[in-house]
Amino acid sequence: GDGTTFPVLATLIPIVFRGAIAGVHLLARDLTAIRRAEREIAAQSDRLRELYVVAASSNATAENLIASTIDAGCRLLGMTSGCLYDAEADRSVATVGAPIPRRLARLSLATDGALAIEDMRGLPYLADPEVTGPPPAAYVGTAIQLGGSLYGSLCFAAAHPRETAFTPSDRDLVQLMGALVASAIERGRARARLKHLAYNDQLTALPNRAWFTERLRDELALAGEADTRVAVMFLDLDRFKDINDTLGHALGDRMLRLIGDRLTGIVGTDGLVARMGGDEFIVLVGNDPSTSRLDALAQRIIGAIDQPLLIDGYEQFVTTSIGIAVYPNDGPDADTLIKHADVAMYRAKERGRNTHQFFTPSLGATLRTRISQEKSLRKALEREEFVLHYQPQFALEGERLVSLEALVRWQHPRLGLIGPDQFIPSAEMSGLIVGLGDWIMETATRQVRRWQEIVPGLRLAVNLSARQFHQTALAHKIREMLARSGLQAGEFEIEITESVAMSDAALSTQILEELGRAGVRLAVDDFGTGYSSLGYLRRFPLDSLKIDKSFVREILVEPDDATIVRTVIGMAHSLGLEVCAEGVETAEQLAFLRQERCDRVQGFLLGRPMRTEEVESFLLGRGNRAAVG
Repeated sequence: GDGTTFPVLATLIPIVFRGAIAGVHLLARDLTAIRRAEREIAAQSDRLRELYVVAASSNATAENLIASTIDAGCRLLGMTSGCLYDAEADRSVATVGAPIPRRLARLSLATDGALAIEDMRGLPYLADPEVTGPPPAAYVGTAIQLGGSLYGSLCFAAAHPRETAFTPSDRDLVQLMGALVASAIERGRARARLKHLAYNDQLTALPNRAWFTERLRDELALAGEADTRVAVMFLDLDRFKDINDTLGHALGDRMLRLIGDRLTGIVGTDGLVARMGGDEFIVLVGNDPSTSRLDALAQRIIGAIDQPLLIDGYEQFVTTSIGIAVYPNDGPDADTLIKHADVAMYRAKERGRNTHQFFTPSLGATLRTRISQEKSLRKALEREEFVLHYQPQFALEGERLVSLEALVRWQHPRLGLIGPDQFIPSAEMSGLIVGLGDWIMETATRQVRRWQEIVPGLRLAVNLSARQFHQTALAHKIREMLARSGLQAGEFEIEITESVAMSDAALSTQILEELGRAGVRLAVDDFGTGYSSLGYLRRFPLDSLKIDKSFVREILVEPDDATIVRTVIGMAHSLGLEVCAEGVETAEQLAFLRQERCDRVQGFLLGRPMRTEEVESFLLGRGNRAAVG
């Protein structure tokens, strides 16, 4: 031999001759391959244990897990560089060591199993002109599949040729690492999807409230260190609920997406646009914005939203109201700034909508008062502290009682009787007006139905606020209420103010037509104090107008007021409408209205608002034969 030593398995078999051992048979088996396999198995076990430690890092991000796997692969395979190649992007998305040519990484995409090249020095065409430095001399890589689709490849390279060939264990290890990287990518994508769901609005794809609040907190921390300002702009689309109710939620959703795109285009890099939910959006403006800059941005947003939205060939219109709060003056933290911007937005709506409002300390005081009153109103509803008073309306022709107007009061246990002006605005803003209004109508219709036994045909008039009037299926609700009470539809009159009627003329026309088909009487209250758009009176299916008491009060001393009252009566009669004058307090006012052929009158001269228990005595005593002259 050549003196080479190698492990063997020796087996000695004795040779027995005539009962004695005469010699032995020696059988020798070369164990070189077995020992090599044992060493490979042991080494592979060590490598797998190390790889398991990498894979078991459950808290690691997908990016860190991929980087750790590539780093471990270089170490376990004896390579000097590694990368994860994204085939669609045609680039390496994670690299350890020197860059690996893309041409080389692409070879693994079409290879089943692991592609291994121990010496690449004879393959110059694999060099990548974009990679500087000496090309790799050895390579091993495998394709990565994600959900049945090819993602890319996991590649390892060395600066020098391999002294030994890649073993099957090496190839298996590379494929195992490829599977581990694929799992990490899937996990990263799943986390990204979860984060998108958690931080993005699903309808508009804008950031949602959670993302916005988190980003705002980060901005406030930076602004606190730099002593700069940060602003929050709270947007609410005006009367968007009406659009959903009349045109459908599908069209409303499309409008919201278009508005989100429009806002993003207007704000641009100046801030972050998010959707809070419903028809509310919010904008974060950083970089120490000045008041003039915020004012200009708000005006640009209002102007952009005011432009028509083209949907299915039709133009749709909507406006927005904006509230603005600025750090640090308007709040020290994210929650306070958002709340104060919301408060300012409501003030913008109170000012007429389609405008913007900066937060002020007085608005903060108003907020606290409103919150306190809303709590009290909720308790008052639960405790049945509201009561109804009724004021009579008389027909001048025939001098007879024709109707009672239901007026709500709050019998506060500590403050006594509170008038509607002090709590109706809060009830309207909080939405409690709907429940309160339902109670008013239910109670009053049942009560007047009983009083009709004294005054047959007695009518009831009830005021509806904007929120009540714009309820979905209002006509259906009133039909059911009248059926429960027994009051006839023609004996029930709904009063809405001119401002409510004119706030959205098209929608008002639709609602009034539905109510008209239900058979109820319809009146515009406080006529002359709002828009005074006489042209719309021809479109609205009305039965009567109520002249506001501010005109009646001065008809004997102000020629202009007398002219207005005279003109309204004549115009209403020409349109086939009845006229009721409010606030009649003197015999002279009554005589003027009689002369001008006003149909009905109401006021302290004829009857003050009365408690329920007082009405029956009034009806029995003089209500059905009231002298009004």
